[in-house]
Amino acid sequence: MNLLFIIPFLISGIAADTNHHITTDNTTLWVNAIVGKNGVSTAECWGIQPGFVVSTQPGTVGNQILQLGSLSNGSYTVFPQGPNVDAGLHNAPNPQWVALLSGEGNVNFPQSPATPNLTINAGDLLIAVDTVGTSTIGHRTVWNGGSVVLQMPFGVGFVPDHKTIEGACPKTHH
Repeated sequence: MNLLFIIPFLISGIAADTNHHITTDNTTLWVNAIVGKNGVSTAECWGIQPGFVVSTQPGTVGNQILQLGSLSNGSYTVFPQGPNVDAGLHNAPNPQWVALLSGEGNVNFPQSPATPNLTINAGDLLIAVDTVGTSTIGHRTVWNGGSVVLQMPFGVGFVPDHKTIEGACPKTHH
């Protein structure tokens, strides 16, 4: 899967742990965001703005494209094959996009028991912004052995414009 050609995520249903409905418009990318609020890591559902547009870039002309914004010093991580890898409790090292290229991950929020675990599947994007200073202990991530993750820190001072829904995003339909 080439994440540079992300199609819009159409979301229907109710956001986890809320009674909020997400209105779909086929142009908004809805992603789970791991955020720090009042010193505690939790999940929100962010609708990235501006949304998808029709590309005029060579190689993608006529297809939907969404700019991820200012990025800095990305990394590509390959977790070893075998048993799951427990990344332990940690804060996001930087405000960043996280793309799971292969494998699966599970994020939990020990200080926020009302926040459901997030399961991250191959092809999923999420945002992690629960950096030191926003959350006291962060979140815990466990990756399946062999998972491959792309971390793309935001440029200095950048956070994508977004709409916010409390709680995790409902399951997406591609």
